[in-house]
Amino acid sequence: MGTEKFENALRKAAKKSSWVKWLTGDSGAQETRDFLKMSYSNLTPNEQSKWAQRASTGDANQIMATIHELVALELLRRLQLVPKYEPSVNGLKPDISFNCSGQEFLADVYLTHSPKKTVKRIDDWAWESQDEGDRAWKIEEELTKKAMKYDKCGLPLVLFIFLGDYYGLHLWHVEEALFGRYWAEFKFTKGDLLASTKDHRLHPHGYGLFLRKILGLCHPRNLSAVVACEWFDTLNRKDPGKRLNCLVIHHWDDDICELPITAFGDFPQIVWSHKGPDIWEWRYTTKDTLVAKLPSTGGLEFGIYTADDPW
Repeated sequence: MGTEKFENALRKAAKKSSWVKWLTGDSGAQETRDFLKMSYSNLTPNEQSKWAQRASTGDANQIMATIHELVALELLRRLQLVPKYEPSVNGLKPDISFNCSGQEFLADVYLTHSPKKTVKRIDDWAWESQDEGDRAWKIEEELTKKAMKYDKCGLPLVLFIFLGDYYGLHLWHVEEALFGRYWAEFKFTKGDLLASTKDHRLHPHGYGLFLRKILGLCHPRNLSAVVACEWFDTLNRKDPGKRLNCLVIHHWDDDICELPITAFGDFPQIVWSHKGPDIWEWRYTTKDTLVAKLPSTGGLEFGIYTADDPW
């Protein structure tokens, strides 16, 4: 019965989403279809009903967001973090909750797209990017809304953000959304940050979600980490299928319940150290583009992915 609900939900969704139409009708989509079906089967019967209802309603973007919720759920399950779908918490219903080292975390999933004004179409195949910080600003706004929504729940929050297109949209836009103009500097101090924001022209598109507390701006008190994700088709023709690229970006604030670095295994992460009073520095746990394969048979496999040597 659960599989029937899954197939029925996809048939309805295919009428609204060209991607789901490809998923249900193209032989090249078999690996992805098997993965999603297996992920769905790992939900409880009640969770399956919730997911099928959401996947078969709404517009194409909402349907795709729901599919990416299933990817996040399956990732958390394979990381042995015991995810639950659409739990009820203090009158709210986040997409997911999970448990790490005895601490309950809430999680919400957001599928972002390039703002229309950032993409100039030349013809059916060619386009130009016109981004002036708009992608990062949009991401900052949406992540802020989600984080503030669950601020009163009293539980630490992890936000998943998936890339919804490849028209100049990159994971580093998420970093820019969190750190503002400091996203590529690997260091900031409270004094420099406060001084630079006196001239708002330096920040025409936002201050950076993770920096708002230092600036005395409205900020979420519970946002433990942001997981920037890219669920993409590999260029490796010898082993086709989906790969998952994740960057786990931890919050610098010691007052927020920390997501353990071990929670997301071998995925690349941004972690913090304090170098002095009001001085913060971060580093990448690895500079390699380490991505994961989630076989439909279960488990997690990691490999280095480059354009010259796709894994």
